[in-house]
Amino acid sequence: MKRILLLFWLMGLACTDQKKPKIVHGTDGSKTMDVAIKDTTSIRMMDFPIHIDSTNYLLHPVGDFVLKDGRNKVLFSSRWYEQANYNVARTDGTYIAGNLSNILFQTLDSNGIAPLTKKDMNIQYLTFLRDIYKQLNKSYLLYEINDRDTNQDGSIDNNDVSALYLSKLDGSNFTKLTAEGHELLDWKLVSTANRLYYKTIEDTDRDGDFDKKDRFHYYFINFYDPQLKSFPYQPL
Repeated sequence: MKRILLLFWLMGLACTDQKKPKIVHGTDGSKTMDVAIKDTTSIRMMDFPIHIDSTNYLLHPVGDFVLKDGRNKVLFSSRWYEQANYNVARTDGTYIAGNLSNILFQTLDSNGIAPLTKKDMNIQYLTFLRDIYKQLNKSYLLYEINDRDTNQDGSIDNNDVSALYLSKLDGSNFTKLTAEGHELLDWKLVSTANRLYYKTIEDTDRDGDFDKKDRFHYYFINFYDPQLKSFPYQPL
């Protein structure tokens, strides 16, 4: 959640000629975001379910797993199956982190499982907004996601633009909060006000990088609002 290294990056440090842009802009003024090419060397795998404490829901993380030897060669032999750790996510029961392609939702009293999305995505992080649940009895999940191949390298991963999403605890009302093409910088839940604050950066000079020459945007969501509308504000 806390992107400390990004602050140094935004100040223009560690720039090299080999650095790939985070976003490629089309010549017609639009941002090109084509569908990514699937990795045929990986195994699609689901972790054991994670129970969100005090709720009626189990979450099954889904991700891609690749077996490699010390020379970075992909292996699929039974020997490597036996030695491998097949976890695709990390969790403490409130958050789930990893490079996940989907989340499957299941209630404790049901055998049915429903996916979060049918789109190609890289889910970096999701967390249960427990303070909102305690104070307002409303259940939400907040996600940090790469949802487009913004750098046009053929894959959707951490090198693409990060976006902020919100859904209900059952995965419904899955909604993108950040503007298209804006890089998520950080977010903070202010539980005393039942508000979610977040900030993004826009590549206004269209050079493919996000730096101090670009424009910063600030938003908040009031969880008392049934529509959960994002309100922009300019503190500077």
